[in-house]
Amino acid sequence: MRKLIKKLLGFKYLLFIGLFYTIFITIAFLLPGSELPKVRFLNDKIVHIVLYIILSFIWLLYYFVSQKNQINLKSLIVILFVCLIYGIIIELIQQLLIASRQADMEDVFANTLGAVIGALMFWNVKNRIKT
Repeated sequence: MRKLIKKLLGFKYLLFIGLFYTIFITIAFLLPGSELPKVRFLNDKIVHIVLYIILSFIWLLYYFVSQKNQINLKSLIVILFVCLIYGIIIELIQQLLIASRQADMEDVFANTLGAVIGALMFWNVKNRIKT
């Protein structure tokens, strides 16, 4: 199990995971509203927060591992900014190109909150990550 985890923490695997996850949530956010599953026990904003916690954590982990277990505050802020811009672009595409979806500033706020929580979680565990 330890070897598997160490292998998954290789930067090539993390790049694949990051790209796959980003594509997955892009597709999910761009599906027509009628095709989205109805989740009765979860608020839409909670889903956005959780998805962006994972998104920012994966990309911060990728950067950290690819830089030989180094990251500084500036890099962390850049990755958070990219997550914010990504969320805004998704909302704009929903508004402009998908008839059954519309942009929602509360989604952008939830995405940003999730990315910040993911970054804080990463910052707290980064020193325990051994690659």
